[in-house]
Amino acid sequence: MKSKVLVLAMLVAAFSSAPAMAYWHGQAKQTDATPEKKKGPHPKKWDITLSILFGTNGTSGPCTGGSGTADYCPSGDCTCYTATGSVKGTAGNGTVTLYETYDDGSTFTPITDDSSCSSAYVDIEINGTKDAESVYMAGGDCGSVIMQGFLNGGCELTDSSGLFSEVGSGFCGGSYSDEGPAKFTIKGNGE
Repeated sequence: MKSKVLVLAMLVAAFSSAPAMAYWHGQAKQTDATPEKKKGPHPKKWDITLSILFGTNGTSGPCTGGSGTADYCPSGDCTCYTATGSVKGTAGNGTVTLYETYDDGSTFTPITDDSSCSSAYVDIEINGTKDAESVYMAGGDCGSVIMQGFLNGGCELTDSSGLFSEVGSGFCGGSYSDEGPAKFTIKGNGE
């Protein structure tokens, strides 16, 4: 009986100290496990600064310029404003045209008429030395008699000439003026 236990113990020790071998289904050699390559997003930083100047007058109705993403007016009562300027950052140095559809029908005016906020739908057309981009923005436009207006919201990259192959999204916003250039930024990730 001792000899059977001793033989069994030696077999267990021999198999437990040997490298794992694939003996199942007729295989008699050790197999290597290779990790699978992961597919998925590979985001790149998207960081752009615009210096923009709005024109002094808007036109009635939604904006129809650019790629058309600002051509949206849920209330039916909108004004189109256009800004032009320069761009620097991920897209390189260049020019920009911004089309903003200001939704007059969604304006929130507090107790006094000194300030207001409204929905805004924006098409930003960037022509940089590294990339030409179309950017859609949905957000809010707030103005006041005591300070410069500001435009803030979420941005989506809808077209890129080559820097980004898929899409991008991020935050965008800044102040605006029709008296001098104002800083407007786009920060996010693209792929």
